[in-house]
Amino acid sequence: MSLDMPKLKEQKRTKKLIVPQTPFTESHLFGADEFGWLIDVSKSKPNAASWLAQNKALINTRLNEKGAVLIRGTAFDGIPDFDDFICEVGEKLSYEYRSTPRSELKGRVYTSTNYPASEWIPLHNENAYSAVYPNKVIFGCQQAPETGGSTTLADSNRIFELLPEQVREKFQRFGVKYVRNMGMGFDLHWHEVFQTQDKDKVAQICSAMGINFTWNGEMLRTEQTLPAAKIHPVSKLNIWFNQAHLFHYSSIPQDIAEELISAFGEEALPRNAYYGDGSPLEVDVLDTINQTYEQCLKAFPWQKGDLLVVDNLRVAHGRQPFTGERTILTGMTL
Repeated sequence: MSLDMPKLKEQKRTKKLIVPQTPFTESHLFGADEFGWLIDVSKSKPNAASWLAQNKALINTRLNEKGAVLIRGTAFDGIPDFDDFICEVGEKLSYEYRSTPRSELKGRVYTSTNYPASEWIPLHNENAYSAVYPNKVIFGCQQAPETGGSTTLADSNRIFELLPEQVREKFQRFGVKYVRNMGMGFDLHWHEVFQTQDKDKVAQICSAMGINFTWNGEMLRTEQTLPAAKIHPVSKLNIWFNQAHLFHYSSIPQDIAEELISAFGEEALPRNAYYGDGSPLEVDVLDTINQTYEQCLKAFPWQKGDLLVVDNLRVAHGRQPFTGERTILTGMTL
């Protein structure tokens, strides 16, 4: 009997290419008609980065369809695992032109925003006040809180569609002008915003990002006008993508806002937002925008080891108040 050597060689090659598949289940995160997707791999508890490397096409498909994917049940535990996972998602992005306090734990791996546990963090798209923003935001739960502390989510397309047409039209026509006054002792100092104490470095960053800036001694004023909405590059959906509701002075308690305006005047507030032509934003319009965000809000309870990948254009995120220890790692990719 003669042996078919080419066939045997082909069988050996085929056998080497077989990669064992990790069992997992898929389901809707919030409901059949909502955004969000859940993938549960808890039966096998695989290494998070290795599992993602084998299933990247699936994750990208689900992100394009659902905007956010929660992966539950991997062996993720700690900063090195999370860093490996982010690197599998994409090229890591640094948090340079900052608007909130955050600690860097390892190269471009951060804590979530360092705000008091008793406070809500309103829904927002990461760095929507900047010309440079991440395409994806990744969260990893090292320690789930005792109560509350959910990362809230909202569909940016649904927000766009629910806003009154006259609100959308005016914002789309003019855009949003973001103004910051740094170094006054309120809000973040420009040292923290730009992660440098070198004025020349600040000038380089501003020029690269299209930010207008002026110095007054050690005080820095920046201005930038950006679109209020975008078209998603993959789905072609209309996306509400700005932080007018967070930068405008009406986002802080009224008594504090009145005290700051009395002390510095509206032009010198630590941060503020206007229409792109410089005209003031109407408070009742901002109230409508905030109510629309609240109408679209969804949330899920964190479990230790959860990994959440968010399409930053499609889905806004925030945080509920909480009790107990809460450690959520964060990273961003292009």
